[in-house]
Amino acid sequence: MRSMIEGFGGLPDDFDQLKALALSAMSQTLNLTAKVEDLTQTNAAAKAEIDRLTSIIKTLRRGRFGKRSEKLGAATE
Repeated sequence: MRSMIEGFGGLPDDFDQLKALALSAMSQTLNLTAKVEDLTQTNAAAKAEIDRLTSIIKTLRRGRFGKRSEKLGAATE
């Protein structure tokens, strides 16, 4: 951890600067947490839509390529 801090130029010695740095870090953490929650919800909605569309495709394939598809095709000719 010390090398990480040194990589950023070290921590300030002034209390007010340290406090501002900590508040900034907390703010960034809250923003990132909100973004993660938003992306999690978006991902869940996308997965639900993929599942719905996959179900529709399966139903259409079953109607076209299922056991009775040849009988249905022959009756319409």
